[in-house]
Amino acid sequence: MKIAFLVPGIMATRLALGAEEVWPPTPLETKFGYKRIDKLQDDAVRPTELIYNVLSFRFYSTLRDLLAGAGYVPGGAQKRYVDFPYDWRRDLFETVDVLADRLKALHDEGAEEIALVGHSMGGLLCRLLLESGRFDAEPWFARINLFVALASPHLGAPLALARIFGVDSTLGIKGSDFARLAANPKYPSGYQLIPAPGEQAIWDLASSDLAALDPYDPAMAPRLGMVPALVDRARAVHDVLGQGNQPGHVRYFYFAGVGHKTVTRVNVALGAAAQADHARTVMTRTPDGGDGTVPIYSALPRIGQRQLVVNEHSTVFEGLPFKRVFFRLFGADAGPPVELVGGEAAHMTVALSIDQPVQQVGEPIEVTLSIIPPAGEADQATATQIEGRFILDQVDDEGQIIARGFRETALAYDGPGINRLTVHLPAIDEPGLFLLRFASGAQAENDVRFAVSEA
Repeated sequence: MKIAFLVPGIMATRLALGAEEVWPPTPLETKFGYKRIDKLQDDAVRPTELIYNVLSFRFYSTLRDLLAGAGYVPGGAQKRYVDFPYDWRRDLFETVDVLADRLKALHDEGAEEIALVGHSMGGLLCRLLLESGRFDAEPWFARINLFVALASPHLGAPLALARIFGVDSTLGIKGSDFARLAANPKYPSGYQLIPAPGEQAIWDLASSDLAALDPYDPAMAPRLGMVPALVDRARAVHDVLGQGNQPGHVRYFYFAGVGHKTVTRVNVALGAAAQADHARTVMTRTPDGGDGTVPIYSALPRIGQRQLVVNEHSTVFEGLPFKRVFFRLFGADAGPPVELVGGEAAHMTVALSIDQPVQQVGEPIEVTLSIIPPAGEADQATATQIEGRFILDQVDDEGQIIARGFRETALAYDGPGINRLTVHLPAIDEPGLFLLRFASGAQAENDVRFAVSEA
C-alpha cells in the first residue's frame, strides 16, 4: 500500500473545547474580531480535523482533490490518502512524537511506501521527523521515500516575529492577542517559526548603521519583549534542521509561493532603551518577496529540487503550474511541467492570486494576474495586451453572492509582452466576505475568495 500523508500547517486544524469549536474563527469573528483567545489557550482544547474549507473558501480540499486525482483516496487499498490533524499550539517536538506513532500504525497496517506532504509548519514537522535521528531505526522510517515541502519556512519567517511583537493581525485576531498566545510557555509553536539563528531579520532603526538585533542572545531577548525559554525552543528546532541530516533514501522536493509582497524583516527602534516600544515597530514587506507569509529564501533553503509557483501561502497548491509538477511526483500526469519563455498567447487563460486570504479594512488589495499556457503546451504564454474588469461580489457565510458587482475596476494594459501583472485594487472600507473575478476575452482559470476584517 502506498500512502500520501498530509501534515498541515499552523492554525490549519480545527480545535474544540468540549462541544465548542474554538478554532477556526467564525465568519463574524473574522470580520469583527476574535474574542475567544482565553478559550483557545485552555489545556482542555483538543484537535478534531483538518480545515478543508473555511469561510466558504476551499483550503486543504484542493490538495485532497489533487491527490485523489492521482489515485490517493481515504481508505484506499492500494493508494491511500491520510491526513494528520494535530494541536498546532504545542511544541513541535511533542507533535513529532504523535506523528511518528501515526506512521508506525500505518506501517503495521501494511504501508510499503510513504510520501510525506508538509504544508507550512507541517514541512518543519516532517523534517524534524526525518532529520532528528531519533526514528532512523524504526521499521516504518525506511518506508518513507518522498518528502514534499509546500511553502514551508525552513529558515523561519519574519512574520512570526511581527506576531510575537503584536504588530500583525489576521483572521480576526488582533496583534495583542497574537502576542498573548505566542508568549504562553505551554504553546511554543509560534516562537518555533521565528527566523533561524544567524538570520538577521530584526533591524534597529535607532542604530546609525542599522545594526541587527539577535533574539537568540539571552540578554537581548527580554529587551525585545521576547521570552528566552521560548526562544530556546526555536533554537532547538533549528539545531536539528541545520545539521544536514537528510536521509539518503528520501527524495526532497520544495515548492515555494512567489509573486506577492512578503515580510522580510522587522524594524525595531531600540537603541539604548531597556525595552523596545513595539508601537514604533514597522514590518518591511518586500514586493515579490515570497507568498505573502514565507519569504522565497526560507521556502528554498538548500540545494535540491525546487518549483516556484505564483500563489499565496494558504493556496500555494492551486493552479496548473503546481498541478503539472505535483502530479508527476505521485505517478500521474497533468501535462508538461515546463515553463519556458514563449510567444503571444493565442487563447489566453489567466489565473488570479491574492497576497493574503484576510485583508484589512482600508488597505489596498494586492492581486497578481498570471497568464497560463494552454493545456499540452510547455511554453509559457505572454501577452502584449490585457483588457478586462476585476469584478468584486460580496458573499455570505455559505459563499452565496448577496451583492453582485459590489465593485468593478477596469484594467487596460498595452505594452511589451508579459506573463504576470501585479495590481493594487482600491481598499474596501467595510468588513465582509468577497469573491473576486476577472472578466475579459480570456478564459479565467479561477476566482479568489477572501475576507476583509476590521480587527
